[in-house]
Amino acid sequence: MASALSRRKKHFDIQVESGVEDGTEFRFRGQSDDQPGHETGDVVIIIREKQHSVFSRQKDNLVMRKKISLAEALCGFQITTTFLDGEELVIRSSPGQVVRPGDVMSIEGKGMPRKHGQSTGNLYLSFDIEFPDSLAAEQQKQIAQTLGGKILLENPDAAFTKKLSQRQIQNLHQQSAHGSKAQNHGRRGQIVRWTVFNNNAMGLWPESSVDRQSNCCWAGKPLEVSTPMGTC
Repeated sequence: MASALSRRKKHFDIQVESGVEDGTEFRFRGQSDDQPGHETGDVVIIIREKQHSVFSRQKDNLVMRKKISLAEALCGFQITTTFLDGEELVIRSSPGQVVRPGDVMSIEGKGMPRKHGQSTGNLYLSFDIEFPDSLAAEQQKQIAQTLGGKILLENPDAAFTKKLSQRQIQNLHQQSAHGSKAQNHGRRGQIVRWTVFNNNAMGLWPESSVDRQSNCCWAGKPLEVSTPMGTC
């Protein structure tokens, strides 16, 4: 006589604590489909983080990438952004501080909450500095006077530089990499060391970990999951 299977729904309540990491699993043993002649499996609920438009997550820390003007880099900047708790966060440079391309700055205690009441992680800021495309002669003169530079005199025999486009730079890098690979091809008994350069200005984290992280677990909240039983 064939056994009749019934279909029912079962609710699983889980508490997502503040600071829980992406990929955290909640396992309910023996709560999966129940079929005659088979061992009952587990229900596994996996937490996945949603990508955030401003902040990225690196374990217990947050990363924010910001573009500022050259004037802000030299004379000071102030940034206002909405933080993960919904409050406005105002960030400004220290008096007299100069920001260089690739600089990374930190704000202690503005990262992700940690378990068991440990201190909160940090917020790291990586800066992209936007340079002007060109300057008028009078602007160049004023900057030179301020920074101690000098105005170049006319020289018809000088070779003038031309700025490459991003595509031309990429092609140049590809040609360089191909040439290095060809030189090392076929050499046996040697250790070949490769250095891979990352366009990520932070220089601290892999791009994959920076781009995909976010904030949905910044504040803990209960999560109710409903799954149909016996329908897999």
